[in-house]
Amino acid sequence: MAETILVVDDDPAIRQVVGFALAKAGFHIVEAADGLEALVVFGREAPVLVILDINMPELSGTDVCRRIRSSSSTPIVFVSSNDDEIDRVLGLELGADDYVSRSRRATWSRG
Repeated sequence: MAETILVVDDDPAIRQVVGFALAKAGFHIVEAADGLEALVVFGREAPVLVILDINMPELSGTDVCRRIRSSSSTPIVFVSSNDDEIDRVLGLELGADDYVSRSRRATWSRG
C-alpha cells in the first residue's frame, strides 16, 4: 500500500497540482482545504508527511503545525507564498521540518 501524504491548502488548484505530482510518484494523497479539516484528516489518515500552507481559513498553518507537533513527529513541510524571513523562522521554530516559499507569480504546471 502506498504511503499517505496530506496536502493542506485553501487553494484547490495548489492542492491539485501538488497532489498530482505526488500521486504520480506513487503516494496516496489526502487533502484538506483548511486548518480544522487538516487536523481531522491527519487524525483519521495518519500520513507520513504533511505539506501545509500557512495562510488558511478556520485555523492557520502555524496553529495546525503546533497541534500536530504536540502529539506527533510526522514530518511537516510548509509551502507558502509568504517569503518573509520571519515566517520561515516561525515555521521552523514551531516544529516544521522545512519551509519552501513559492512565488505568487509562479506558474504551476503538470509535468
